Amino acid sequence: MARVIIEILNMRSCSECFDMIDRINEVLEELSHLKDEIKVIMLDLFEDNSRVVELGMYQCPALAINGILHYVGNVPEKMELKNLILTELSTS
Repeated sequence: MARVIIEILNMRSCSECFDMIDRINEVLEELSHLKDEIKVIMLDLFEDNSRVVELGMYQCPALAINGILHYVGNVPEKMELKNLILTELSTS
């Protein structure tokens, strides 16, 4: 069972959302030895609206880890995101 759940607001027409997904994939590739510990969920604004609102994802791109919103409106640097995921893994 995953100990880190990453939720990403993914709007199909948002180029920054694609950048966020690319950044996540870069980090996950570096953390491939921990792949069973990390789960990524793509949230659609319309299909998952109640979860999007619950997390406070009012602007895209947006990313939450373990139910806590960390990034809204910007794509984090790779090392910053990687360190956040590693920190979550060490505390969960």
